[in-house]
Amino acid sequence: NSLRTVQKMGYVVSTSKYNTRNRLGLYFLIQSSTHNPVEIEQAVLAWKKSGLEALSKLKKEEFEEYKAAVIADLLQEKKEIASLFHELDSGAYDLDGNFRYRQQVAEEAQKLSLEDICKLYQANLLSEKPSALDVSVLSKPN
Repeated sequence: NSLRTVQKMGYVVSTSKYNTRNRLGLYFLIQSSTHNPVEIEQAVLAWKKSGLEALSKLKKEEFEEYKAAVIADLLQEKKEIASLFHELDSGAYDLDGNFRYRQQVAEEAQKLSLEDICKLYQANLLSEKPSALDVSVLSKPN
């Protein structure tokens, strides 16, 4: 919302996670005709910093509610055939046959504190040398 609607970085602005071969990742996709890659990168960094600030201001009760909702989502049985197929396909191919992945993540999430999350966020999204790959494609319409 901040990057797309408030800052009007571009029409296509999204983020998602991926999990391939036991490698977790997060990606940002921003298609803009008004901002260059450097401006977009700076805006994403500012957004990530504001995310850490918001996390650090959460009350413990709020954090526990969010954590409980994430765990409940992880443990919820898939009822739609497409969702069930995706989970089985992911377990078979992306996770090398680990069909208990969601349960394992839920068990580990139960152990996390707000302080743990803030440290993980800082270390993985805001470190001096983040593990990141930036791909910028510039083009002009014909």
